[in-house]
Amino acid sequence: MGTPSYRNRLRLGPDPVTEAEIITELVQRADVLRRRLLTLTLAAATAGGAAAAGVTLVTPRVEALGPQAGALFTAGALLTFTAMRRLSERVARRREALWIADLAHRHDLDPEALTEALSAFANG
Repeated sequence: MGTPSYRNRLRLGPDPVTEAEIITELVQRADVLRRRLLTLTLAAATAGGAAAAGVTLVTPRVEALGPQAGALFTAGALLTFTAMRRLSERVARRREALWIADLAHRHDLDPEALTEALSAFANG
């Protein structure tokens, strides 16, 4: 009788529409989370810079550190931003891994495929 045509073959695995909807949901969740974490990181960097520049206020010789206040603010902000960025990246990866495991379990999908899709669409 011959081989079945491409259109008549049965697809094994999840429904492609469902899979696409799940990937879209995952990418949207990750995007919202990463935006919120970036906002938090920027706020923390500003606070870190202000705290570093605040050293000039508690120093007995304010005149001596006055010109360096801007440099202290910048250094404090950069250090805080770097630390918070690393922390927020860890938090995002951990939360995304939980979402991937949950969605893969609920919809009987391959977690590796979801991880690849997220890295391709969210970070690429």
